[in-house]
Amino acid sequence: MMPMKSVERLSSAMNEFLVPLRMGEGFLSEKFDTVCHVIKELELEWKQQQVIPKSAAMIFIDAQAAMVSSSYLYSSQTSYIQEKADMLSDLMRMCCE
Repeated sequence: MMPMKSVERLSSAMNEFLVPLRMGEGFLSEKFDTVCHVIKELELEWKQQQVIPKSAAMIFIDAQAAMVSSSYLYSSQTSYIQEKADMLSDLMRMCCE
């Protein structure tokens, strides 16, 4: 059984980044960096696991779509945010390998 604290850290970091992005409050780079850091930690933590928690998978499924759809709120940053969404997607995939 995997500790829920890992998923709680992921959920918290993702919410702190995605909620302001979705609300039109901007792409907060420091919050995005925190999300990336948490995902990299989880990759190491889950490296030897055959599965990841369902709740983490649900967060992963939502994250890129949320970033891409929210990117259209920021006409001057749309492609930048979409590039960051692709980067995040790559990090999330590495957690699942």
